Amino acid sequence: MKISVALCTYNGSHYLQEQLESIAQQTRLPDELVICDDQSTDNTIEIVKKFATKAHFPVRLIINEKNLGSTKNFEQAIGLCKGDIIALSDQDDVWNPKKLLIMEGIFLTKTNVGAVFTDAELVDKYLNPLGYTLWESIEFTKKEQKRFNNGGSVEVLLKHNVVTGATMAFRSEYRDFVLPISSSWIHDGWIALLIAFKADLVIVPEQLIKYRQHSAQQIGAGSKRDLLITIKERASKLIFGLKIDPNEYLNCFIQYREISAYTNRKLSSINNEKKSYLKSKVEHCYKRVEMPQKRIQRFPIVMNQLIKGNYHRYSYGIYSFVEDLLR
Repeated sequence: MKISVALCTYNGSHYLQEQLESIAQQTRLPDELVICDDQSTDNTIEIVKKFATKAHFPVRLIINEKNLGSTKNFEQAIGLCKGDIIALSDQDDVWNPKKLLIMEGIFLTKTNVGAVFTDAELVDKYLNPLGYTLWESIEFTKKEQKRFNNGGSVEVLLKHNVVTGATMAFRSEYRDFVLPISSSWIHDGWIALLIAFKADLVIVPEQLIKYRQHSAQQIGAGSKRDLLITIKERASKLIFGLKIDPNEYLNCFIQYREISAYTNRKLSSINNEKKSYLKSKVEHCYKRVEMPQKRIQRFPIVMNQLIKGNYHRYSYGIYSFVEDLLR
C-alpha cells in the first residue's frame, strides 16, 4: 500500500517548516508528498525546495499559474497523487509521528473503509494547547460518534460536517467519484459525504494532529466553533426583530440539492436509508427557503418540521426552530 500526502500552500512561511518536519518524522513515511502552491508571495517556495533536497521520499512541487483558492487547489493536489491512500494536509499544523501508521493500519485491516479521520488537539500559533479538542469545538458528540460507528455516517454528516480535511485520509479509488469538487462546498465536507454514500468512514478518537488556530488561516476550528455560537445568538437576537439574510437558507438548499443530483448521476444504486436521509435533508432545506413571510402562515410549517424531528436531525435543533419561527 502506498500513501500520498496532498499539501496545499499559500503564504505559509510562518508555520510550514514545522509541518514539513512533522511529515518527515512519521514512523511510517509517505511514499510521496505532493505540494500545490497557490501563488505564494512570501518564501514558501524556498522552504519547500530546501525541504525536498533532504526528504527521504519524493516531493513534487506544483506552482499554480493563477490563484485557485483552497478548494480547487486541493482538488488539483488530490488529482496528482499516485498513492493508494491520499492523506490531506494543511500547511500550518503539526502531525503526531504515528498518524500515517495508525491510518494505514485501519485501511489494511478493514477493506470496506473508504475514509478515516481523527480528532485533533487545538493549539494557538505557538502550539500552546487551547484546552479543548477539535471534536469538542464542533460539537461532534459521543452520541454522534456512536452513530458513526454503527453505520450512521451519512445521517450525521447531513446535520453538520464533522470531518476536517487536515485529519482525513481516503482511498484513491474514490477519487474519480469525488472529483471535481463543487465550488459551493469546502473540500472536506464534499469528499467525506460523498464517500459515506459508497463506503464506511472510520473515526479515530486520538488527537493525531496539533490543529493550529491563528488569524491568517482560511478555515479553522475557531470559526466552526463560532458558527454554532452565532446560530444560538441569532436565534435569541431575532426576538428583538433583527433580520437574517435569506440567502443563507438558499445556499444550504443549493448545496444539498447539488449533492443529491450528483449522487443520482454518479451512483447506479444508493442504499435506501441513506437516500431517504438525503431526500429529507433537501426537503428540509427547501422548507426553510420557502417559509412564508407572515409568522402566522409560517407556524404550521415550522411545527411540522419540529414534530418530524427535522430540526434536530438536519439543523441546529431548537435554535433553528426558534430562528424560523421568529425571523
